[in-house]
Amino acid sequence: MKRRTANYIVLTTFFVLYLATWLPYFGVVNAPSFIGPFPQPMAFGLAINVVNTALVVVVYFAFFRPYARRMRHYHEQEAEEREGTKEDGF
Repeated sequence: MKRRTANYIVLTTFFVLYLATWLPYFGVVNAPSFIGPFPQPMAFGLAINVVNTALVVVVYFAFFRPYARRMRHYHEQEAEEREGTKEDGF
């Protein structure tokens, strides 16, 4: 699977599950039953939030850390170029 396709799947899954956390407010998954010690809407929301938290960690390591590394490298190169031009007298 291509990296771009995998990124699309991860982000789409995150946003679909995030929207699903709002279902109890619209009467979906809102039965007056309990799943363990939690009411059904709360258990549903907590389960989706656990999955979303895992997806956010994946997104952080897949997108933001590589981006931060590229930006650090870019700024270091830029600083070296600036130092080189200062030494030349320009």
